[in-house]
Amino acid sequence: MSATFTNPTNQHDLTWALELVQVYNEHRQVLGQAAVDPADYGLVSGGNAQDKTIWVEMQTWIETYCSSFVNHNSLPDMFTLATFRTAAGITGFNVAAGAPRTQANILDLQKAFDTLRWTRASVTWSRNDEENALSGGAQRADWAEAKSVAESLWGPAWTVSDHRPMARSSGEFIISEMYPDGRYEAKLNRHYGYAQISGIPTHIQHTAGLWLVAGVAVGFDSNVYDAHGDPSPENPFIQDTGDEFFTLAEAASSSREQKVGLIENMPTWCDQPSDGNSTSRGYRIVQSYWFLKWDGADGFSYRTGGV
Repeated sequence: MSATFTNPTNQHDLTWALELVQVYNEHRQVLGQAAVDPADYGLVSGGNAQDKTIWVEMQTWIETYCSSFVNHNSLPDMFTLATFRTAAGITGFNVAAGAPRTQANILDLQKAFDTLRWTRASVTWSRNDEENALSGGAQRADWAEAKSVAESLWGPAWTVSDHRPMARSSGEFIISEMYPDGRYEAKLNRHYGYAQISGIPTHIQHTAGLWLVAGVAVGFDSNVYDAHGDPSPENPFIQDTGDEFFTLAEAASSSREQKVGLIENMPTWCDQPSDGNSTSRGYRIVQSYWFLKWDGADGFSYRTGGV
């Protein structure tokens, strides 16, 4: 269970010093780095309380690796040094090897670590060896007939190489040597995918959030965004807007997976295409991330008590 940092009123007290080293180690480990041993820095009873080595190292590490953490105030951005300092409410560090160690310096370190809460990872999309797509299509002289036949051909399930979820209806009016008067081509397509991540550090628990942006299905003259009923547990996809649609409970798990999309229902039809043109109605995933949140009840051991 996370606790509140000790107020460093006594600068020679080991309690707050060991708390900082512990969260320093936890932050290092969520980035796949090795932990450090407090004893190597003299943080033992009777040690040199004036040694600044560990504090200077922490300052350097924070300013070097803050950009490996998510700016939780501006998703999906990563921190820059400037945005990190703003979020932490600090202007920089000033514990140098020969400078005095003050309570303000220690409080700045506490605020800095508490600001670095989340990391971000790419999504691996998979179909998990499942037949994850349905489609149907037909060409007819009449648009309504082309749609009707396409619907009758909906299924059976098959596989697609792109495992990101999508749903689309499309229409095209085709003029060719074979059909000089033109034919309407009507198509329906939908597939789902599994968003996966692996290799997550397990030394502390985390909450995994799947963040998605959905945009229009591309490749047609007239594109209309439509989630076609593919929901998250609570919300439909939102065009051109990132949102955290799936949040998995806190756990110390090295991998996470979430199914996204469905294939049970046919997409809604797009508008009838005009001569020589095409139309479509649907969505595709254009951006996706996993956010790993390490600031939960059993996440980083110490917090400042802020939000």
